[in-house]
Amino acid sequence: MITLGYRCLHCGNDFDDERDCPRCGCGQIDKVERLRATKKQLRQYLSLKRELERESERLSAMAARGEQDGELYELVENNRMKCSAQLLKTKRFIYSIDDAMLRGIFDLRYIQGLKWDGVAAHMGGYCTGDYARILHDRYLARVLKDGQEIF
Repeated sequence: MITLGYRCLHCGNDFDDERDCPRCGCGQIDKVERLRATKKQLRQYLSLKRELERESERLSAMAARGEQDGELYELVENNRMKCSAQLLKTKRFIYSIDDAMLRGIFDLRYIQGLKWDGVAAHMGGYCTGDYARILHDRYLARVLKDGQEIF
């Protein structure tokens, strides 16, 4: 997989120059780096959730020891607040998706942390892991192309 370049949103093919996809010939392409950056932020959800839990436990322990006036307590509290804000942004984006199937795909992938085949199994019917991923990528590309602010 190339680091920079373009990806066909129809078949998932990566290539170097901006033109129609060499594999399927369609013009549904987008810059890979924008999609990757957005996916990376979405994938952070579960890590942020675990970090928020750890920081909350740390704050509780510090308060029990009477250390809530120190600089460390303030740093931990600020980090906890940043994690919480990022979690809220991610949930707000996912829950703002109008299409129920797409919202389900995003929820299963990022909130529940399933792999693409797991997402497909929960979706049932004719949905495969590749089909769920393609729907996901097309939706993100459309949102990014429309200039909608995600994060």
